[in-house]
Amino acid sequence: MPEGRCAWDGTPLVPEPLAGPSIALGDVTGDGIDDWLTHTPEGRRVIAGPWPGVEHATIADPEPGGEYFVRAFTGDLDDDGAPDLVLARPWRGEVAVFFGPVAADAVLDLTAPPFGVTSPPEDFSDLFGIAAAIANVTGDGVADLVLGAPAEGEEGCFGTHDTGIWPGPLGPGHSTLAEAPRHIAAPQNTCLGSAFAVVDVDGEPGDELLVGGQDEARAYALPLAEPPVEVRTIEGYYWLGAGDLDGDGRGDFVFQSGNVVFGDGHTAALDIPPNVYRNVSAPQPWLERDVALVYESQTDALRAHDGAGEAIEDLPVVAHGTFEDQWVSTADLDHDGRADLIVGDKALRCGR
Repeated sequence: MPEGRCAWDGTPLVPEPLAGPSIALGDVTGDGIDDWLTHTPEGRRVIAGPWPGVEHATIADPEPGGEYFVRAFTGDLDDDGAPDLVLARPWRGEVAVFFGPVAADAVLDLTAPPFGVTSPPEDFSDLFGIAAAIANVTGDGVADLVLGAPAEGEEGCFGTHDTGIWPGPLGPGHSTLAEAPRHIAAPQNTCLGSAFAVVDVDGEPGDELLVGGQDEARAYALPLAEPPVEVRTIEGYYWLGAGDLDGDGRGDFVFQSGNVVFGDGHTAALDIPPNVYRNVSAPQPWLERDVALVYESQTDALRAHDGAGEAIEDLPVVAHGTFEDQWVSTADLDHDGRADLIVGDKALRCGR
């Protein structure tokens, strides 16, 4: 297949190995340089940038090898100006908040975090923490923690408290999904809470909170009222992310089916082969603009799709091998001011 190239300077994107499947964290060590989390057979490690990185902290986990990858999110939840690290184990219904910056040689114990939230599964995990937003949604200028539990009940999408909100600033303690100070109620069988974004949906001043579900995504006005005010519903099978694909300043929405709903309401389909398993990531701020990244199983390729009006341009990136969308992330790995890409256990650095 064609060789992927970096849009910044046209250089080829050559995969470079990481110690294991990894995901970008942004800066969690407090030095202004992006870091990443690596999943190895020996355990999970916080790697401090810049490239090639050094081991900085250890994740203490009773399931260190693990069949599943820990979800990771960052933001300033205690309002002290330093980045905090949120690690979720959705298959256990557990979310751990570690107030930053993460110190060198720290051991981050997932079973005893400074602030923890749980939603213990009964017969079936509710996938609590599979998606999160760390953003000021209450309007007080402090980041809040928004967590989804999209699969309540053993049959799948049930329950009315699928999204919990913990207003910042946070401090040490423990909570449960049921005890969340605020909720966004989800109608039965919607799986709302499987994805979040804070993005301009309606073209009016200010962003909205977008909450994704099984067959639709719902946008709520910010700051959140009590109860939240819904401003738009966008239909589509499993919304996976929002980004400005066509450059008009409004959010566009990518669905698992490969369909895209643009901010002005028109739709398009990603240019991908029919009858191919499609694992579509959220649009990424990469290649100097937002793109949708799609894994095509038959061709074993990850491709970037860029929106340009009605057309979706197919930009080959790299052949990699089977991976999940959670293994695709972006960061400035080498601290040169240009975005790089992490795909599974490989780094694709622009301008290397």
